[in-house]
Amino acid sequence: MCLRITSCCGCAFAQLLDHACKYSDAGTEISVSIQAEDETVTVRVWNGVSIPATEQVRIFDRFYRGIDARRQAAGSGLRLYVARKIGLPQWDPRPGAV
Repeated sequence: MCLRITSCCGCAFAQLLDHACKYSDAGTEISVSIQAEDETVTVRVWNGVSIPATEQVRIFDRFYRGIDARRQAAGSGLRLYVARKIGLPQWDPRPGAV
């Protein structure tokens, strides 16, 4: 069971990192913070790009792609949806936090 959980968490983490890289300019620094409290682990990935407030409520919806994302790169709108399904992240309302 532990191996499966570790593998799934690794997959969710990879999805978040890949997403941050995909929607960043080449050479952009990606910041990652991990905080554990009681039985909750919070992972924040930041690429310096803020997600517009009007889109923040939808970014984890299946097949949703923001206006800027549609212009910037091809995709299916599943990356953050999958990460959420695996890791059940809680949305951090600060600009750009995922």
